[in-house]
Amino acid sequence: MLRRWICCVASEAQEMNRMKAAILASVLLIAPTRAQDSAATSGYSSKVEFENEQIRVTRVHYAPHAKSPMHTHTGRAVVAITPSRLRVTTSDGTVKETERHAGEIYWGDSVTHSAENLMDSPLETVEIEVKQATTPAVNVTVKPVDVSKLPKACCAPALANPSRSVL
Repeated sequence: MLRRWICCVASEAQEMNRMKAAILASVLLIAPTRAQDSAATSGYSSKVEFENEQIRVTRVHYAPHAKSPMHTHTGRAVVAITPSRLRVTTSDGTVKETERHAGEIYWGDSVTHSAENLMDSPLETVEIEVKQATTPAVNVTVKPVDVSKLPKACCAPALANPSRSVL
C-alpha cells in the first residue's frame, strides 16, 4: 500500500512538472509582437494574444520605471519572460514589492491593482487569465521524491518510456 502511494506521489510531481513545461512552451511560442491596445500608457502596454470563453492570454510589457494604470484581473497564471521587480498598489492602497526570475511561473489571484517597474531594464510577462477564477489559490506543497530510492518495479516502465520526459 505504501509503495503504491509513493509511486502515486512521484507520478503527480512528474505530471506537475510536465504541466509547467507545457504552459511555458505554449507561452514562448506566441509571436512576440507588441501592438498596444486601449490599456496602453507611456511605457506600458498589454496585448491580448489569444482569447476564448475560458481564458485570455495577454502579453504585458513595461519600459524601465514605467507604471501601469489601475486595472482588474481574474485569477491567472503568469510567466515571467524577463526578470522583474515591481511595486504593486492594490485598490485599497496596499503597497507590496515583488521580484521574479525569468522563466518563473506563478499564480496571481483576482485583484484590482497598478504596478510600477522598479528596474532599469524593460520587463515582460505573459498572463493566462482564467475567466471564471474568482476564488483564491490554495498553496500545495509537494515534497521532492528521490526516484532512485523507489522500488524498481514501481516506476521502471514510466521512466523507461522515452516518449515521457521527466523534468
